[in-house]
Amino acid sequence: MKRTILCLAFLLAGSCASAQVLQTAEPVTVDGKLSEPAWRNAPAQTGFVRFKAAKTDKLTAQTEFKVLAGRDSLYLGIRCGEPLMQQLKAPASGPLWYVDGVEVFLSPTGQPDEYYQFLVTAGNMRWCQWYGEGGAIKPDPYAPLWNSAVHHGKDFWSAEIRLPLNGFYMTRGSAWKTDWLFNVARTRRTVKEDSTWSPLNADSHEAKRFRVLKGFPVRPASEDIYIQSAAAKVNGTGAGGYRAELKLQIIADPAAAGNYRLWIVPEKAEKTASVPVKLEKGRNEVTVPGVYFPSLGKNDTRLELEREADGKIIGRDYPVQIVYEPLKLTLLKPGYAGTFFPGQDFSRVEGELAIHVTAEGLEAVVSIEGGGLPRMTRKFPSPARTVKFGFDTKGMDFGSCTVTAELRKGGLNISTVQATVRRPAPLRTKMVWVEDSRVIVNGKAIFPRDIYAVGYRGGAAFAERFKKDNLSLTPFGVCVLEPARLVKGIEAEAVKDIRPSPVVFEKIRRKVEEYRNRDFLFYYLSDEPECRGLSPVYFRHLYEFIKELDPFHPVLIGSRANHEYIECADVFSTHPYIGPMFDGKGGRFLNVPVVRIRDFVRDTSAAGRGGKVSGFTPQFFSYGNITNHMSDYPTFEELEATIWSSIANGARLQWAYAYHDLGDRPVLYEGLRCFYESIAALEDILCNGKPQKVKSSSSQMDVLLLARGKERLLLVVNLLDRPVSEEIETGALPTLYEFRGSRRFKAADGKLKLSLKPYEVLLLRSEPTVGLRSRAEVLADIAAKEKARTNRENVLFGRGYDIEVDSSEPGARVFWEQGKLFDGTLDILGWEHTFPGKPAWYELNFPKFVPSFTRIRLHGNHIRNAKVRIWKAGEWRPLEETPQSIGKYALEWNLKEKQRTVKIRFDFGAPADGSPVELYEIELIQ
Repeated sequence: MKRTILCLAFLLAGSCASAQVLQTAEPVTVDGKLSEPAWRNAPAQTGFVRFKAAKTDKLTAQTEFKVLAGRDSLYLGIRCGEPLMQQLKAPASGPLWYVDGVEVFLSPTGQPDEYYQFLVTAGNMRWCQWYGEGGAIKPDPYAPLWNSAVHHGKDFWSAEIRLPLNGFYMTRGSAWKTDWLFNVARTRRTVKEDSTWSPLNADSHEAKRFRVLKGFPVRPASEDIYIQSAAAKVNGTGAGGYRAELKLQIIADPAAAGNYRLWIVPEKAEKTASVPVKLEKGRNEVTVPGVYFPSLGKNDTRLELEREADGKIIGRDYPVQIVYEPLKLTLLKPGYAGTFFPGQDFSRVEGELAIHVTAEGLEAVVSIEGGGLPRMTRKFPSPARTVKFGFDTKGMDFGSCTVTAELRKGGLNISTVQATVRRPAPLRTKMVWVEDSRVIVNGKAIFPRDIYAVGYRGGAAFAERFKKDNLSLTPFGVCVLEPARLVKGIEAEAVKDIRPSPVVFEKIRRKVEEYRNRDFLFYYLSDEPECRGLSPVYFRHLYEFIKELDPFHPVLIGSRANHEYIECADVFSTHPYIGPMFDGKGGRFLNVPVVRIRDFVRDTSAAGRGGKVSGFTPQFFSYGNITNHMSDYPTFEELEATIWSSIANGARLQWAYAYHDLGDRPVLYEGLRCFYESIAALEDILCNGKPQKVKSSSSQMDVLLLARGKERLLLVVNLLDRPVSEEIETGALPTLYEFRGSRRFKAADGKLKLSLKPYEVLLLRSEPTVGLRSRAEVLADIAAKEKARTNRENVLFGRGYDIEVDSSEPGARVFWEQGKLFDGTLDILGWEHTFPGKPAWYELNFPKFVPSFTRIRLHGNHIRNAKVRIWKAGEWRPLEETPQSIGKYALEWNLKEKQRTVKIRFDFGAPADGSPVELYEIELIQ
């Protein structure tokens, strides 16, 4: 076995020497010297080794570290032996990665799917980052309030680091553990020598290989506060710089609710701001007027919450983006893409000016010309802060006209802005636009429903099932315009607030010209730009360019930070995955509570922008197949609550992720079918119904009442994992029928009393359901299919993480293989061999149990030539039996006698036509 994988974090703890964190009440002065008594008492950790990729064990300078836990902070003391101190590269400023330094990696959850990184150089330069999804994403400009110091001795240098517990603000208290994954890595530049405390192969970010450090303190729930974002809206200038209204999103644990003073301190600012704030549990939106920022672009800003009760400071730094437009022009009609689409009323152009200059004697002038229209002008002497204007444009031809707005003082121009109004001729292909926050195709509002990355890593057998079944999809059809896919390496510039390089515009122009006359819905501009720190300024340039080339296809972005990219796209599919996880103690929790789904959706829908569509990407997968074996699949109720909560808060698009896990569990596959069938049946009222006044006394419940003619739809979602009873004020309503159910509801005196189960969704209509299975029938079908999946007599079932795997095509997808090849699902890809001409093989090793079996079943594609060998008496022995085909995608060996082995190997040869070998399930049956 060439590749031994230790998958469980607690196995890592057992296989690697565990260390202890010393608790201390003594004060620690961060001066780099490590001279306090507590440091002398703390156990030292050493034994640093070279990375395996160095292909040498030689290490000429050893490193040791100690960890202290104070009342509210962690302290790290790192001593770096250095025989060449006179050559130490220790500048106080400059590039971080070309000098001597140490990096600390910590995972408070004890799992490798998310972790923190802190870098301190020998010159005390500092840097930090938080990573999610096993290091794949960086969704926060992570900047806690931490400090460090360094000291240089005769033959060593040392670093002392203080990390406040509340600085680990990306980790919620529900996921916090006392045993953490931990590592320290060191870079020496006096000689080319990198070393690490945890044995790693080639990369400091191999989190699955981090060792375990025990005894970390639990952060007080009263300090579990996450200042998620800070967005500025500039409304003028003054002596202190650019005056802005600052809007903050803050997430607070229930124990952290209370009264605070918020301090806002932009770097290099002449003025600071502070306001009293009362935090409620959950999501808080705090707006602070009159904050001054010294410069345009990103302003690093200190944000501190000072608790009124005891003066405790909880805070972070945040890069606040400052954009100043003295005069801003917004078109209100047409409201989307400055375009009158076929069938729309083009008789009038209307707009609004926002004036962010304060002075006497101002005059605003707005004019329109072109498109067959005579030049028309409106003048507004001594204008207010907001000016509305309109022009009669009944005579506009196909083509475009230009609206020009000027701000003048004493005859001199202060600012000029322009907007193009288009009236394109109809196309023969699909014409797609946005109107009243809905997707419109050829004049009709639709509710798009699709699955992300159809065909990706599903396998041939599942592709057949998927193609045959009707899941009520409306496939989007997208033209991908992500810069990184068009120009290799271009994201190095996309993180900057600049105009993209000409090569990017040219690549996009060619792609748009290739696609714009085809039948598809969206241009896909970026996937998770916030997770890679990509600039909204950069993407706004690209968005505006695309709209000029083709107004008939909206631009789509997938993001969890829609507010940051609101000017960069038309359609936003947000994906705050709930991330179900087991806690290792028999419990289960959600990384993102269902109640928070609406916060992400409202980023778009609550902005009052009829020209933007809010969409939702629900989680139809498990992170257990990707980064964390403790992760679980969402339940039917959790999926149902998240989807309908998103819809109740304005989502009018669903883009489920992901195809590659969809067939893993009946609850995912049949659940998606059920939810999309329901949306299809209710599509007309969801897209065209008018919201009615409705009131619920509970903030933990979503309620939406729609009316279309005489038809009514009441949507109620319990966002909690416990029962809720509420009275909803609905006004007069007819008798309401439970959608896909048998119950009836009647409002009394304009009020409806409801008792909902945990995460229950009620869809109540003014007419009975026709032509669809009931919800109870769907759940019974799921239960029957789940029973069949879990009762296949496979002795390997559910034990994938106890099995070591190796193959002809090894890689980073070990969790994927262990999660999928032994789960009772017979047609979902678990492993594939894609090397043409190279023999394919797959091997299992059983270090924790020894299976006995009389039959072997192998499910996959291009496996007809499979041969089986088992390990006996120190050698591989082939099985003599000939397998029998079971349908198109399975083989079965019926053995003459029961076998027992610690290893089994499947050899497939090299497929003659180069087709990939696919494995779906491996079964050993007693």
